[in-house]
Amino acid sequence: MELWEQSLHVQRHLAHVQIQEIENYSRAIESLLSAEAQRIADELERQAATLPVDVRGEYYAYNAENYQDFRMHFPNRLRLTLISAAHSALEDRVLSVCSMLQSMKKIELSLRDLAGRSSMGKAQLYLSKVLILPIAENIWKPLEPYNKIRNLIAHADGYCSNEPTNSSIRAFILSQSAISLDPLSNIIVTPKFLSQYISVIRDFYAGLFTAGEAWMQGHSTAA
Repeated sequence: MELWEQSLHVQRHLAHVQIQEIENYSRAIESLLSAEAQRIADELERQAATLPVDVRGEYYAYNAENYQDFRMHFPNRLRLTLISAAHSALEDRVLSVCSMLQSMKKIELSLRDLAGRSSMGKAQLYLSKVLILPIAENIWKPLEPYNKIRNLIAHADGYCSNEPTNSSIRAFILSQSAISLDPLSNIIVTPKFLSQYISVIRDFYAGLFTAGEAWMQGHSTAA
């Protein structure tokens, strides 16, 4: 196996490991939070059974916050955090691939020399216009709404205002069943949404590494 093949293989493996770790962590913590919510609910029921019927409603209302934290608030906070983690893993891997290909082909222009874009925007420009990687333009499109959602999580704590600049992402959210906005326009996500995002990332990786292999084979033959 040639050096470039080994390098791409390592990058592909690391990409898989990073995403798999996020999935495994999500499943483990979701399970723990669900179990704790059930334990609290069972304890509430046990305590309520010892009270007169006419005061049970007040007891439930007074003690509901702890249950709601483990049933709703904490899981949603976890999912928002993991969406950010998945985005960071994706960005880190794509930038690493750009750097690897630049080094292997001894190209002077680097990602740092590109200005005025996000890290992913620079990577897209670098791969397509500098490295001339044979990667389809539409492979980036499915990532766009998830990138915007990640930005809202990172920069607005998951708040999606009704400003015109958010019109496209609000329309995306309203078109989905696994993500929604609460009455205060805060993002609410289900485990399915994280799974959707990871699936989109995996599809992107498949296209990226296939294009990378074709690019390196072509340059290797030319050399």
